[in-house]
Amino acid sequence: RTRLEDWRQRERFDVRVAHTREGRERLASQLLRGNLAYILGMALLAAATLVIAIRTALAPLTRLRRAIRARDPRTLAPLELPLPRELAELRETLNELLARMRRVRANQERFIGDASHQLRTPLAGLSARAELALRQDDPAQWRQALIAMQETSTRTSRLAMQLLSLTRLDNPEYRPELAPVALDEIARRAVKQHWSACHRDGIDLGVEAPQNTVEAQGLDWQLEEALGNLIDNARRYGARRITVRITEAPPVLEVEDDGPGIPEAKRLLMLRPFHRGSDDPDGSGLGLAIVDGIARTHGARLGLADGHDGQGLKVTLSFPGDPS
Repeated sequence: RTRLEDWRQRERFDVRVAHTREGRERLASQLLRGNLAYILGMALLAAATLVIAIRTALAPLTRLRRAIRARDPRTLAPLELPLPRELAELRETLNELLARMRRVRANQERFIGDASHQLRTPLAGLSARAELALRQDDPAQWRQALIAMQETSTRTSRLAMQLLSLTRLDNPEYRPELAPVALDEIARRAVKQHWSACHRDGIDLGVEAPQNTVEAQGLDWQLEEALGNLIDNARRYGARRITVRITEAPPVLEVEDDGPGIPEAKRLLMLRPFHRGSDDPDGSGLGLAIVDGIARTHGARLGLADGHDGQGLKVTLSFPGDPS
């Protein structure tokens, strides 16, 4: 709408422009046909750019996949493949997993080596005893051979159980869940289990514990195994009196005997597997090593000291304070 400014009559008027619908649609079709090639070209260019960008972004991941697939399944060496920062964390995570698997495999190989070395002699002895007995005709000699074979099989069974316990404790991936346990109850069960053997050998075995319950974070079966090894060691090495003692604040589990003891210079060596303080054929050199592994599993401090009046040996397991 407008009006004339310089004319005598300044009436308002309308200017209207129109065209037909057919012409408008034909114009739109012409514009579409003229720009369709450009639209398709831009779409193809965008798709190609997207594909190239995706392939470029995933190329390091493809290299990582190919490197893992091409590796020998028996090797656990770390991956040294150069990767961008976004994938370097994934590579480091895989290397940490491989390192853990290497530790587990090393633990298994050490167990196989220890077991084959330690079990070879008693198994060969059993075979030799059986072969000699088969050559005899005297039933008395058969009985002696059977008694010797029974003793050897008992020692071999105990050695195998100790090897399994030591291997499980030395496993770097073994993280048991600890719970509050009553140390006095564990001590009484261990003493009850070994009382017959000690009584048969004329050994005075007993428990000293406070009236109230003493608790600590731990696994009852492992602590019973530790006490069993300590009591058995003291019995085998000449103790005549063995006392299992429990104290509180902080919780302490203690086994004291009046045997020959261990010289202070050799106490650390006795914690090594297969190291024995004497030539006793019944010993395996694993008892204190297993106790040391159980102490580390419980976060406890293992101590070796002289017994009462400087005689014998006193082994203590000192636990952290609050069991809750």
